[in-house]
Amino acid sequence: MKEQRIFERLAHALLIIAIAGNLLAAPGQAVSAKPLAAPFSDCAAQSEVPAAECEALVVLYTNMGGTNWKNHTGWLQTDTPCGWYGITCDGGTHVTGLSLMENNLSGVIPPPTGKLDPAHDAGVV
Repeated sequence: MKEQRIFERLAHALLIIAIAGNLLAAPGQAVSAKPLAAPFSDCAAQSEVPAAECEALVVLYTNMGGTNWKNHTGWLQTDTPCGWYGITCDGGTHVTGLSLMENNLSGVIPPPTGKLDPAHDAGVV
């Protein structure tokens, strides 16, 4: 009986740790090796869109004053580019649109944004 209570407490503690670390798992379930919205490290670490498209977004953010945008939620914060503010994707495989109007962008759109695949109707708004 004592061992059962210890096991229950341990399972509860592991569940709390998993939730606090964004690893959604219940006792007895496998825990994902990667948190749901892991911190952004580089485009090679994400798997939502081709690395070239991710890199184009990073160049856009960096060269157009992204840290000063009115809303830059998710940009270079998570490894899920399709969840970054103003980004539209086609089911998480390609960037299909950018909607950053009235967001305090400054500068000239850098040439590397041409890496967004025109075959997927990427639109800049």
